[in-house]
Amino acid sequence: MKLTKKILGTTGIISLMSFLPAGQSMAAATITATGLNFRPTSQSVPDGLYPNQGTSTQGGTNTGLLRFASGPGTGTTAPAGNNDLGSYNFVWSGLDIDGVGGTNDYINFTISVTATGGSGTVRFDGQGLGVTGGINSGLQSGETLSFTLTSVSSNVGSVTSFGFTGAGYGTSASTASGPTTATSSADINGVTVTNDLAGTTEGYRYFVKEIDFASTQTVLFNNIVHTSGTADPTGWARTFDLSFTHDVVPEPSTFALCGLGLLGFVARRRR
Repeated sequence: MKLTKKILGTTGIISLMSFLPAGQSMAAATITATGLNFRPTSQSVPDGLYPNQGTSTQGGTNTGLLRFASGPGTGTTAPAGNNDLGSYNFVWSGLDIDGVGGTNDYINFTISVTATGGSGTVRFDGQGLGVTGGINSGLQSGETLSFTLTSVSSNVGSVTSFGFTGAGYGTSASTASGPTTATSSADINGVTVTNDLAGTTEGYRYFVKEIDFASTQTVLFNNIVHTSGTADPTGWARTFDLSFTHDVVPEPSTFALCGLGLLGFVARRRR
């Protein structure tokens, strides 16, 4: 998973000093993540942190950790698998959102999930999210999963916009002997993606197809089509890309520096 931050703009010293005391922001900071691996597994996870995207770098120096959350700014291990919680809380900590150094900033958010078809309940599984019932409780024909990004907050400024900017559909299949032949497709927000699980040997196979789209607070997986060959495929909602934009209020030290700069500017004009 990759984390990036872009400062969208800053004002000049004089205008900054004129509007910041009135509670205005200095700049907008956009934080983006790719490949949130949404599943209850500890594989490849350092120190038992979830989900299994490891660590992310911001500006080439700072490290951020995206985990399931137990409270504001506090991470925890994943909820138990094979359940239907309906919503999942996350914390993205170890960030430098305000750009003043350190790693004490964080974002909290919730992803709510609803299912239709099958039993009508969400299956939080080691391979991703599906609908309880059917083959391996994955996504089957006639079933849908809808994801909504809600309850976004931060300890730095205010989050002015947020949304999903991409998602991935996973498919698994296995054979006891001989080559694997199977395909599976799903629509993600109206765009069809297809996984081809063809393989020359027996065994377990898993593929994820990802797409990007304009920022939106909801993602819909539907129109599932499985084509069996030598194996019966199972589908899962698996990965998500996220984006958060903040209005950042600078630290008190930033005000002091701006004040010094303004005094120097005025003194120079008087000379």
